Order: sequence, then structure tokens, then C-alpha cells
Amino acid sequence: MEARPQDVTVAIERLRAALEGMSVALASGDLTRLLAAQEALLAAQIPSATLRGWTDEARAELRTALRRARATLNGCRRTNHVLLKLVDDFLTGSAADYTRQGSLTADGLDPRTESRVSCRV
Repeated sequence: MEARPQDVTVAIERLRAALEGMSVALASGDLTRLLAAQEALLAAQIPSATLRGWTDEARAELRTALRRARATLNGCRRTNHVLLKLVDDFLTGSAADYTRQGSLTADGLDPRTESRVSCRV
């Protein structure tokens, strides 16, 4: 049975909201919120049997949403790397070469790459 467009939209939005909830929970450091976010993420998973009922266009829409989420999460990874390196430099008394764009000019990071603090999915 083919999924209706609104079913696809709801499933993708539910997954996006679950990923956003996980991001907020991780940023908050609140264990209760994190456990709730994990439950929401588990519930938002789209089983492969469901995907088989989706049109090619619907699966493409899901891939686009997941690629966007992945790009955002990679931005978070860069931010995390920069901040951890900065803290390590402070702890060891090393000179920190931190730019206003939020990146390090040393340690193999490209200073032209913006490292965003917002990790919204």
C-alpha cells in the first residue's frame, strides 16, 4: 500500500522533531529530558517495510531531510571539536589561535570554515 503524502510529511516531521529534541536535550544536560528525547527518537524511526510503500519522491524527500540533519550534525561536530581544543589549550596553557568565525587556525581546521554554535536539526 502506497503512503499518502501527508503520512510521509508527518513521518519526516516527526523524525526532524525527534532529532531536534535530542539536540536540545544534549545541550541542556538534563538526564530526564535526554531519556525522553531518546524515546521520541526511537518512536520516530521509519521502518524499512514502511519505506517500501513510499513513492520515489517521498523517499527522496526523506533523503533530503536526512542530509540536512547530517550537515547540521557535522556542524555540531566541528563546533565541539573547536571548543574541546580550545578548552584543552586553556588547560595546558597553550596559546589558543581562535578566530572570530569560531574556528581554529591550527590543528588542521580550515579557518574559512564557519563553526556554528547552533546545532538545530
